[in-house]
Amino acid sequence: MRKLAPVVLALGLAAPAPAAADIGVVSTSRTSAHPGDVVVVRFGGYANKWPRMPAYLVPSARVPKPSACRTNAICAPVAARPPRRWPFVSIGRIRFAPPANGRLRFHVPRLPSGTYHFVVYCAPCHKGPGGSLIDSGPTFSIR
Repeated sequence: MRKLAPVVLALGLAAPAPAAADIGVVSTSRTSAHPGDVVVVRFGGYANKWPRMPAYLVPSARVPKPSACRTNAICAPVAARPPRRWPFVSIGRIRFAPPANGRLRFHVPRLPSGTYHFVVYCAPCHKGPGGSLIDSGPTFSIR
């Protein structure tokens, strides 16, 4: 066993950390709903313990877009703090727990019918003050 321990440790240290863009919707209990309905969303891609990341519904046409930030790189938009006004509609905070999964249960807010995206505010995904605004996956319809 003594000879195997350093190899296992070295393999553990060599594993890449997930990037901000890896955070995304893994599954939803439904793809459309009426205001007041309960929806459960499972997120993946964040392997570290973090105290509950804020999540939002944002109209599809108003989702913040990634942009070129370095040569051959695309970066998520950044906000100084978690958004608090339109077009970001808070639906709660994701509870992440290792190994890289998160869960959010929410009641669909009273919003106009249409398509929306799940957007996550991820403070540890951005170096420096503020956090990344991550468009995390498929569209969600409010009927």
